[in-house]
Amino acid sequence: MKYDASFKLKVVAFANSSNNSVAATNYGVNEKMVRDWQKSEASLKKIPPKKCAVKIGICHWHELENYLEEDDLLWRDSDEEEDDSKNNEDEVGSSSDSDLYENLFMLGDEQPADFEGF
Repeated sequence: MKYDASFKLKVVAFANSSNNSVAATNYGVNEKMVRDWQKSEASLKKIPPKKCAVKIGICHWHELENYLEEDDLLWRDSDEEEDDSKNNEDEVGSSSDSDLYENLFMLGDEQPADFEGF
């Protein structure tokens, strides 16, 4: 349930004059909410009375998105370089895909009957 700032401040004022348990019972909220609202009383006074959430500060999502985009571009560049080097190795005649799959089996393990390579 959402409670606006004016309600939270009423509960905090009542809790300060009596105690948290009585305030919680009187206003129909739990005691943990009362304690949390008491801790954030100063910020509750700064926001509009009809606003529910305390959202103070700036959003850092744009910085994170930019960082991830740069990181993604770096990974893509390194992947392209690796792909180029793999293509060069394949041209020389290194191991084929079936050779790679044969190396997956441990020594002494039997290969499945239907295994014919890749």
